[in-house]
Amino acid sequence: VTNIDGIAQNATGPLGANTAWTLTDSNAGAYRYIQAGFSSVVSSGSTYTDWILVGKTTGTPGNFPGIEIQSSIDSSAIIQTTTGTITQLSAGATWAIYDYSQDFWLVAATYVAGLTASNIILFPALSSNGTTASTAATGSAVFSLATTEAGSYPTSYVATSAALRPTAFTGHCSMQSVRSSPYRLKPTLLTNGIYIYG
Repeated sequence: VTNIDGIAQNATGPLGANTAWTLTDSNAGAYRYIQAGFSSVVSSGSTYTDWILVGKTTGTPGNFPGIEIQSSIDSSAIIQTTTGTITQLSAGATWAIYDYSQDFWLVAATYVAGLTASNIILFPALSSNGTTASTAATGSAVFSLATTEAGSYPTSYVATSAALRPTAFTGHCSMQSVRSSPYRLKPTLLTNGIYIYG
């Protein structure tokens, strides 16, 4: 599901040029987002960690991106892209943020899946003040390398095959490749391996 005013594969990500996406919300009267939803990727009752890289900013942000996780739970958070803090808006997941690199924060949400289906929703502008969600918020944010993993912590990014290159937003699992459209999201389920931080 895509309800976004702008999407461009135009930013440098951890895997090189054009491996990160700029999402834009220019509508001050409605939430704008991109959503990946699919079934048979998670198992009900099992623990998963969804993580994504969110671009850092300097100075006082004019907008704050957000992320929402759905799998019988519905948990969302606002990301402060300059200081690297999270404001959790709803329960259901445990949120964390890590200093991933000079240009990106790693934002992770750990939850117990209640269904065999899951959604991740990315908002380029979920808040205008960093603490409350508002449809009036507008602006852009950069995202890269979204991943869903079995387990309770984020691990290192792992491409699942040489053919999966970071050429498009594939949302709730890996920003790796687009087969037919930049809005089709291809799931890739990983198991825990090497700690990023630990």
